[in-house]
Amino acid sequence: MKPPYSPRRVALAVALFALALRVAYVLVGGRHQGILPGHDAVSYDAFARLMLSGWQWVSAPLAVREPVYPAFMAFVYALPTPEFGTLQAVQALLGAATAALIYLGLRERAGEAVAVVCALVVAVNPDFIIYAPQPLRENVVIPLLTAFLVGFLSAMARGGRWRLFLSMLWFVLLCHADVRFLPLVATLPVMVYLCLRDAKVTLRQSAWLFLFFAVLMVPYQVRSSLALGEPVIITERFLGKWLDRAAAVTTGSDLAGARGGRDAWLGEWESRKRGHLDALSEAERAYFLAGGRPHTARLAVHWDLLVEYWRFARLRPMYRPYPDGRFEDVWSLQHNASGIAVVLPFFVLLPYLARKWTPPERWVALPLLFFLLAHTLMHVLVHARSRYRIPMELITSIIVGMALVHLWNAWRGGRAADARSAPVGN
Repeated sequence: MKPPYSPRRVALAVALFALALRVAYVLVGGRHQGILPGHDAVSYDAFARLMLSGWQWVSAPLAVREPVYPAFMAFVYALPTPEFGTLQAVQALLGAATAALIYLGLRERAGEAVAVVCALVVAVNPDFIIYAPQPLRENVVIPLLTAFLVGFLSAMARGGRWRLFLSMLWFVLLCHADVRFLPLVATLPVMVYLCLRDAKVTLRQSAWLFLFFAVLMVPYQVRSSLALGEPVIITERFLGKWLDRAAAVTTGSDLAGARGGRDAWLGEWESRKRGHLDALSEAERAYFLAGGRPHTARLAVHWDLLVEYWRFARLRPMYRPYPDGRFEDVWSLQHNASGIAVVLPFFVLLPYLARKWTPPERWVALPLLFFLLAHTLMHVLVHARSRYRIPMELITSIIVGMALVHLWNAWRGGRAADARSAPVGN
């Protein structure tokens, strides 16, 4: 028996629903957005305009930002109406396409009901909606992560080297949108094994994935290395800033000891930082920018990073290293909305789903959960902000969607059982 609606119509309905939510928020909240001083958008905009000016960007010594989002901005700027509202509209379309792709990617492997509910959870995710009017890379990171995960599952289910190549193409583009995803290439063999459960096939498929990854990484690395005159992996931040922060987290946790412990250092440090960021010593500044907090125990630093990564509610102002208090309280509402709507339900419903999931659902969920675990661990060990978790809410949304389907089926089954056991009237 054919389903009442074709997959294309369902995908279109999901996309239109997601688009309506994003357009509504753009109309309401987009008026306050723009290329504002002190924000990441300034460097994205500068890179985009450099790309528009001609091919000189290829040799320009600019490698502070990953190139994919600036390239996306440059594409929008090249449209007949190169206005900021056009950028917001295109980003809303990308968000809507992401929800539709979740449905199309899951329906054959996890079932129609799971695919629809997961797509709707992605469509209503507050973080994904709130980012639509903002000129930030998450607007391309989330669609690229979706394409990679869907492509990877398709390659595992159907085979074919061209599918492996396509999944790696999406992954390499994802890395060029956010370099922090690059170390997660090491998770691929485990993800392959969780799908195939065959060691020999896993080795063969993983070898192809790594080969395609290496080939696809070459072009931009050549460009960046020639432009800067030294080896660079996508951006100079990865080998410089990122690794420096990792070293700061692992070696800077003794800074509080000489100042009377955490509370004393926190107050004294905040006072000096408010006066001027340069009032901090080099070690303190590196430690703070790495996400460290005034603790005497190294383990407590990583606990702070874990709490920051998975924070589902923000009860205090953001603690950011800017003398003018920039960004304080800006994301409180956003983080509370997304956390209560998605992150908290994920931790509540995951144990329930683990007892109820079907083999097809488990086949989909296990590699995604491992990818999520690796992403979390990497940030807890190195550097975390709750913003860095936002793309991973794609995976938490899928898990929540699966669990909601089981809860709905259990509720319907309970009502049907109650109806059957009810006494029959005379």
